Amino acid sequence: MMNELQAWENLRKGSEAAFSLIYRRHAPLMLRYGHKLSNDSDIVRDSVQQVYLNVWNSRERLGTPVCVRTYLLKALRRELAKRQTHLAFPLPEEHLLPSEPPYEATLIIEQMQEQTQHVVRALLSQLLERQREAIFLRYFADLNAKEIAQIMGIDQTSVYKLIYKALDNLNSYMNKSKLMFNVSI
Repeated sequence: MMNELQAWENLRKGSEAAFSLIYRRHAPLMLRYGHKLSNDSDIVRDSVQQVYLNVWNSRERLGTPVCVRTYLLKALRRELAKRQTHLAFPLPEEHLLPSEPPYEATLIIEQMQEQTQHVVRALLSQLLERQREAIFLRYFADLNAKEIAQIMGIDQTSVYKLIYKALDNLNSYMNKSKLMFNVSI
């Protein structure tokens, strides 16, 4: 199986197979991330397509990124910013907890999951948009601080501070609500 950088180099040489491989690997995450930044599905789909069109059209002039995924997410963020005046970062509802519990779950487990999901949404809704975005990128897109910094256009130290502050705020909100949850970093 071809690794990311090999695929990128082959794409730069005009390989449609490599381009297709990169698209298949990253488009689903780009669409999910785009929907976190914009409520307009058409703009998100158009922006993802535009990113890939730009990559293909400028393939011979492209450098080799440290991480293809980070490069594409950052390009998507920029493309969406061009198309919209304000990036709205809604709550990652479908990523919090499964919408359908496992078949073997009992009614009690289902009710507990619904209650937990409601509480987590309520807690996340109290965060600033940038904090929710950083939390999504770190915990739902599984990016590291360096990748998040590149995507959000801030330095790595600011990413750590942003995530720390978001988790600290969540902890405070939980304590105010007198909920017994374990938040682990």
